[in-house]
Amino acid sequence: MEHLDVVNEKDEIIGKASREECHKDPELIHRAANIYIFNSDNLNYILRVKRACSVDTEDSKWTILVGEHNQLGEDYESAIRRGVKEEIGIENLVVKRLGEKVIRRMKNQTEIHQNFIGIYSEKLGDLTLDTNEIEKVEFISVSELLKDIKTNKSSYVSYIESALKLVLEKSKCFF
Repeated sequence: MEHLDVVNEKDEIIGKASREECHKDPELIHRAANIYIFNSDNLNYILRVKRACSVDTEDSKWTILVGEHNQLGEDYESAIRRGVKEEIGIENLVVKRLGEKVIRRMKNQTEIHQNFIGIYSEKLGDLTLDTNEIEKVEFISVSELLKDIKTNKSSYVSYIESALKLVLEKSKCFF
């Protein structure tokens, strides 16, 4: 059973709980890291990720991030590097912190998120996907993505518009 650090709103560790407990109780604030990956050949292309049908939330939906819960005592950058390696097989990704940590309150859980951006320079065909987590990945231009979200919104995770807005606003200083 996976256990996570429980933190206060200042991100100070105050205990631990199972992942299942954290996902049923919004009072158990826990840590997560997210990364938005751009194509090094054309920074207008972002990695679109289709979640596997076996994941416990928003299965079979498209998103634009890879996310990972921090393990006990793990810092955010280590968590996202581990997550990217485990879920899509990328080991040496250039990552940069994207803004400050944010608290995300949902119906059944509360997470403190640290967001990152990554620049990927290899071929997507070389990736090894964890098919329990991810069904498919592809680079898509931001303009195509915006059109597709308008046309096929139900195919995307519920937070797609806020995630895209965040990454487009915050990443301007990197490109």
